[in-house]
Amino acid sequence: MASLSLRRPAAEPEFAAELAERLEAVEAPTAAGLAGLVERLSGSHPLKAAATHVVQAWLMQYTLRQARENCAFYRDRDIYQSLALPEPGTPIDLSGLPVIDRRIAVAHAEEIVSDRLELRQICHSSGTTGMPIEIHKSYAEVAFIGAYFTALFQPLRQRIGTLPLSLSFPNVNHGMPVPIPGFGKGFHGGVTDDTLIRDAVRVLQRTYRIPGHASRIKILAGLEHHILFFTSYLLEQGIDPRSFQLQAVNITGNFVARHWLDFLAESWGTLINDRFTLTELIGGASRLGLSDEFVLDAQIFGEVVNDHGRSVEEGPGRLCLTGMAPWVQMHPLIRYDTGDLVWRTRRDDTPHLTFRFLGKQRNVIARERGGRREYLVFSAVLNEILSPIPDIRLYDWFSNVRCALDRSIGSLPTMAVRYDEPAGETPLLRIALELRYAPHCFRPRVEELVKRLTAQLRAVEGTVLAAAMDAGELELKFDFLPPEGLKEPIVIKI
Repeated sequence: MASLSLRRPAAEPEFAAELAERLEAVEAPTAAGLAGLVERLSGSHPLKAAATHVVQAWLMQYTLRQARENCAFYRDRDIYQSLALPEPGTPIDLSGLPVIDRRIAVAHAEEIVSDRLELRQICHSSGTTGMPIEIHKSYAEVAFIGAYFTALFQPLRQRIGTLPLSLSFPNVNHGMPVPIPGFGKGFHGGVTDDTLIRDAVRVLQRTYRIPGHASRIKILAGLEHHILFFTSYLLEQGIDPRSFQLQAVNITGNFVARHWLDFLAESWGTLINDRFTLTELIGGASRLGLSDEFVLDAQIFGEVVNDHGRSVEEGPGRLCLTGMAPWVQMHPLIRYDTGDLVWRTRRDDTPHLTFRFLGKQRNVIARERGGRREYLVFSAVLNEILSPIPDIRLYDWFSNVRCALDRSIGSLPTMAVRYDEPAGETPLLRIALELRYAPHCFRPRVEELVKRLTAQLRAVEGTVLAAAMDAGELELKFDFLPPEGLKEPIVIKI
């Protein structure tokens, strides 16, 4: 792999050109070489940003070459036969390639999956945000993933005197998990029945004697609704989560509202790592501290695009990701539309794509005006608005856990959102919400909720709701229903 020096003075163009030339001489990336590059390129140094763009362009060329070699879908289509390289040090532009959405990925699965690599395992998406899809992993790429993360974590392992113990709540939502090396030793538990959740508490409370490792669990990890429910259960039992003195709580899965992030941070008194991950890729994105922004992992190339597949430099658009080779080999998805609508942000401290989640494309409410899409409601923002309101009923994800008092914690607001433009009538935006009580018994409170929600939705950046309402172009209506009163399909993933 090419060596990299940031110590000597160098002009950015010359530095980028030299690195590009060195990389061109490399036959294929290696796990150790890429781990070294990723470690050295982290940070906000201007030369590191230029070098990152060079590495991404080189890896994207390699990704396309491997996709043509391994997969008929890319091999047989002229548009994938070449990719123009940018000026060294500037971002690569993929807008000349088509976007692959879930529908295309499923319809052409046999062509996209490699006909030359040996299958090791199949993962899958349950289809809660679109058509179900199976993702194939080869022996070669899983071996590379293990070698890469082993090399990436090695410097940190050497600096840590005592390795941590972790407790994770795995799930089978996505089939066979990809083995990724971590730190220390891991314990598996669960929260979905009385036995599992009580045993999870026991694992946290006891001490262990494992040479070179901490004597207690130091890291808790799992899907966000599992961690939220478990946290609430501990508090119900009179157990202070802070008493475990964890070093970190790692969550992934559904989009988490600020109210619930603050609840976790306050309850555990430690760092909350919020991760966005996809079965179709390896890795994903991490929330930047306490902000609402996420930044992509180094092994993923990201774009935010408009309806025509052109890049959006800032503002709302569809999130498109490419898992680069050699992290992804058997089932490459180049310019894959994840089904998420995001707000692209601009930062000077990272060359990687940063964004805020606005919601699943299928849940976001928009209208067409003059050939242009105008947004009325972002589902993720609606969830943010609803989450701190205790009146809103949450659907029950943990009905089987009888030892818990409130089995709704971690679940989403029970709601349905619909926009209709009937001919000759004023368009209607209807938001139906279940309350924890019969709304006709608390009419003044319901009126307060209508005023509060209307004001908050009108103030959302990037939407035209306020202007449309003021112009008489639509009517906003809230339907508040008693428990179990909502009979239409509800939003199950933000």
